[in-house]
Amino acid sequence: MFNDLAVRIKQGRGTAGMLLRDDALAERLRQTVNTTSSDIQEIVADMKAGRGPTGMLLRDEALAGQIRDTVKNARQATADLGHASRQVDSLVTDLNARRLAAKAGDLMDSLNNSVRQVNDIIA
Repeated sequence: MFNDLAVRIKQGRGTAGMLLRDDALAERLRQTVNTTSSDIQEIVADMKAGRGPTGMLLRDEALAGQIRDTVKNARQATADLGHASRQVDSLVTDLNARRLAAKAGDLMDSLNNSVRQVNDIIA
């Protein structure tokens, strides 16, 4: 198996064989690697210099402070919303415990009966 692989590479077959035999392909690959490396170096240099959005995040303390404040405010808003939700739950529980909805219904029924009685007396 290893011998077959070695033969294929020597004949220029397969990716490794093509790289060993095809000088133009190998040169294009080297150029691509060099260009990519150069591009990455430029990107890193820009980031270190504070250019671009990522560079600003890394170097601009005022912007970093604003982001920290925004996150802090979002956390506080979430906590406040949770507190308000718990208060509403407590209020609903209290109203249910006092049977205010049923009592209000009973009161409305009583008022309707009183109005009917007044109407009957007037009639």
